[in-house]
Amino acid sequence: MDNCIFCDRSKISEDILYESPNFFVKVGFALYSAGQVMLIPKKHYDCFGDLPDELEGEKQKLEDILMKEISRKFSEPFQVEMGKWGQSVKHAHTHFVPLVNRSSGNSYQIKRIIQEMVVLGGGEKIDYEEVSVSALKKIYHEEGGYVSIKQSGRLYVCHVKDIPLDPINLHPQLTLRGFFSKVKGISGVTSWREMSQEDKLIDNEKREQTKSKLFF
Repeated sequence: MDNCIFCDRSKISEDILYESPNFFVKVGFALYSAGQVMLIPKKHYDCFGDLPDELEGEKQKLEDILMKEISRKFSEPFQVEMGKWGQSVKHAHTHFVPLVNRSSGNSYQIKRIIQEMVVLGGGEKIDYEEVSVSALKKIYHEEGGYVSIKQSGRLYVCHVKDIPLDPINLHPQLTLRGFFSKVKGISGVTSWREMSQEDKLIDNEKREQTKSKLFF
């Protein structure tokens, strides 16, 4: 698709850590923690709710690899996808974020992301439920968007069709950047487009740690 950064491989090739026939793994910017990566389909889909069923097996295999490697090198990760709601890039991508970050000045620990991010995070009351992949796809096609959260093999979908997104104030807390900046108090992560020079230096350290430790 025109003007999609994830579709233009020439612009992101240095940040791609791994690829399979239909997916690739990429390091982003303004990371919450070293070890944070994204799983992205090569073909343009608005979100994983629109992913063809025949690609689910390959996607699950890559999820298993990422869970194992990030857990071994950093800490067990959780997954979050802004399913056509709150995406900074309008191309399907799932974030893998370590549950523990012990870096100086930006440390955090998450025990149960669905509880901390959705239930206790503040802001709007959010309706969520544990679902299967097929149920998530059904919700996407009926409601037009969602946020999915996965931890320890349990997949949850948050219903967002009646929740307005405020990208400036990052409200409600369901946006990843809103959660980590407002709830967890991590600095320098509110926008990957508008980081200060100091934030860029710190972020570059996280990116380089991720690239050096995660190889497949």
